[in-house]
Amino acid sequence: YQIDLRYTGGAHMLLMLSLKFGIIPLVAPIGVRDFDIDGELWVKLRLIPTKPFVGAVSWAFVALPKIKFMLSPFRLFNLMGGFVNIREAVGKVEGDFYARWRSNEQFPF
Repeated sequence: YQIDLRYTGGAHMLLMLSLKFGIIPLVAPIGVRDFDIDGELWVKLRLIPTKPFVGAVSWAFVALPKIKFMLSPFRLFNLMGGFVNIREAVGKVEGDFYARWRSNEQFPF
């Protein structure tokens, strides 16, 4: 099945960013809000003859989805409000990662 997926909601997440410089660790809470995703989803069900009649579910995006979000470090200010270029750079990195993944290319990490 192919399903158009659109989520526009009030999801709020808290990411804990941990950086270690030598012996001094730094942990910074990063708030994620206004999460929005738009894409086409491919869903595959493997049916079985007994209840619950579904043995496995696989899903994948048909193409790279459009994802929008707002970051606020320490929940104090909007990190991405005035930095449109950061959004474009993140999109390019995600696109490059997705293209490498699709071509089964080896990653340096």
